[in-house]
Amino acid sequence: MNKTTMEFEDSSSVVYVDSTETTVSCRGVGKNLGHPEVFLTFDGASSVRCYYCGREFRKHAAE
Repeated sequence: MNKTTMEFEDSSSVVYVDSTETTVSCRGVGKNLGHPEVFLTFDGASSVRCYYCGREFRKHAAE
């Protein structure tokens, strides 16, 4: 299983990940202002949204 861990300053940003990713993790905004790490599975979808901070993860279109 592929997994990508992300930490960003802007929780409203869209994070683009490789189209082969099946799972991403999110820790929220920054190192001190984040939330518990959660793992989000695409389950066949092209995007998934963190239920804590609302950050959206989208798969890049296959080239």
